[in-house]
Amino acid sequence: MLAYCDYIANRIHHLVSNEINDNDTLRHPIMASIGNPKMDLHPEDGYFMSTKKTIEITDKAGKVYIVTIEEKT
Repeated sequence: MLAYCDYIANRIHHLVSNEINDNDTLRHPIMASIGNPKMDLHPEDGYFMSTKKTIEITDKAGKVYIVTIEEKT
């Protein structure tokens, strides 16, 4: 069965990036920046571990949040 973690991570990244850059519609934007989706790779050897993706989002105060997209097993 196909997994859509890449697609979902891409959509989240796109939508949050648009919101960060759209100062006209938000009076007080909370999010300051968003990182690119990262793959779940082995920490030493770098091989593919799973379809899980993570995205870091930083708010105006500098606090970092991690959004995780993974298949429910």
